[in-house]
Formats: sequence, structure tokens, C-alpha cells
Amino acid sequence: MKKLLLIFKTFIFKERSFRSLFWLWGVLGTILLFLLIDLLALTPFVKRIPYVADWIYLLIPTYYFFIFYLSFRDIELSVGSIARTVLYFIGQMMAFFFFISFWGVFAIFGGTDYQANTITLKQEAPTEFTENSKLQYPSDAELIHTSHSSWGANIGRDIIIKVEDIDSFIEIATKRYEFYEMTMDFPNNNREYLGYGFNPFQETLTPPFCLETKTMKVKPRYYQVTRKLTDPENFCGKREVYYSQLKREPELSILMVIFPKEGLVWLNRSDWF
Repeated sequence: MKKLLLIFKTFIFKERSFRSLFWLWGVLGTILLFLLIDLLALTPFVKRIPYVADWIYLLIPTYYFFIFYLSFRDIELSVGSIARTVLYFIGQMMAFFFFISFWGVFAIFGGTDYQANTITLKQEAPTEFTENSKLQYPSDAELIHTSHSSWGANIGRDIIIKVEDIDSFIEIATKRYEFYEMTMDFPNNNREYLGYGFNPFQETLTPPFCLETKTMKVKPRYYQVTRKLTDPENFCGKREVYYSQLKREPELSILMVIFPKEGLVWLNRSDWF
């Protein structure tokens, strides 16, 4: 074990040329590490562990500044050497900026994904519900479903809760928003929608509920994966509901559907590019 540690230490602190440290290990190494960690953060194993998928990215600046330290650890304290260090640092930042710009466009427009009932989504659900509905999260609410859908730059967030005292929630919600009684047959996308003359879900990034298939193929960024689909209980089929469009903007739609008989509340937020 000691021998392995010695070999590792020797490799890490081995004297290398400035160009090798700066461009190969500094720029290219940081970019490759970023891609590796980003790929790792998308794996189901990492996503199941709370906060790891976010904190793992801290390895990237840690690695970068360590290489930066190795590049300039023997620098002489003079105006010229300090100016050269600053110029090289700016050059690296410009290289990273161009890489992140191209990668960002690819990540936003080139991927699709569907995540449902993960630990992170469950933890965020009460806060998301309150922020988007401007209503207090019911103390007697049971979280039935929470999911995040992304189709290119378009993003949908769905939260379904079961409220024990649904009548009290309806009373509170109807005081703040205007609701319409209607028969919902999800995922019916007919423009006339059961004879109403319009489709109330036309501007909604609808979740993959009530489909014949129980799996969906998506491509988060780098490779295609299969996600399992589960339908919320007492959601599919014709249901008598209260419907309200809480917010409607050119690139944003927030709606709420209340199922009085089933005691369910469905909140959907759709962000369109």
C-alpha cells in the first residue's frame, strides 16, 4: 500500500514542462474531467444518493486549481512573471468559455429526459408546489407523484398530492383563482376536448401518464436510456375535476387540476423555449 501511495505521489508531483501542465493537464484535463463527472452524475446510482450529483462537480475546480498551482509553484515574484501568469489564466478561461458555450447549447437542445419520484424531486416538491401555486402546501398532503420532463429546451414539472381534507383546500384555492368544472379524460389531446371547443392542455408539456406503454426511451445527454413509467392512482380515465390556469405567459404555463372525489391535486408547470 505504501509503495502504491509513493508511486501515485511521484506521478502527481513529477516535473513536467510548463506547456504540458498548462495546456494538456490544465485545459484538456479539466475538460475531460468535466465530461467524465457530468456523465457520472447522470447515472441512476449517483442520482439515488442525495446531493451527490451536485457536490461531485466540486472535483472540477479542485482539480483545476491544483494543476494551476503545479504550473506556477516555482514562479518568481516579479512584475513580468505575475503578468504572464495572469495572461495564461485569462487564456485558459477563454478556452473554457468557448467549450462551455458549445457544450451548453448541446446540453439544452440536444437532450431529452424524464425523471420521476427521485429523492431530490420528493424533497423539492413542497417548496415547488408553494412557489408555483402561491398556495400553502397542505399539512395533510401525501405526495403521490413528482416528475421532471425535459424535451430539448422545453421543461415540465408535475406534482400530484392527495389531500385528506380536500374540501378545505378547494375553498382556499377557489378564493385565489378561478376554477372551471369539467370532465377530464387524460391524455385526450383533441382540440375540441370532450365538446368544450378548446383544449385546456394545449400549452402544457403533458407528462407521460395513462399510456399503453410502460417504458420510455430518452437521451439525457450522451446515451439513450429507458425510463419506467407509472400512472398515478385514480388519475387516468374520465374524471370530474376543477381546472384553473394559474399563470399563462408566452413561455410559461402553470395549471392546477383538483379531483374532488379522488382527493387529488395536480400542479403542472411548463416552460417553453
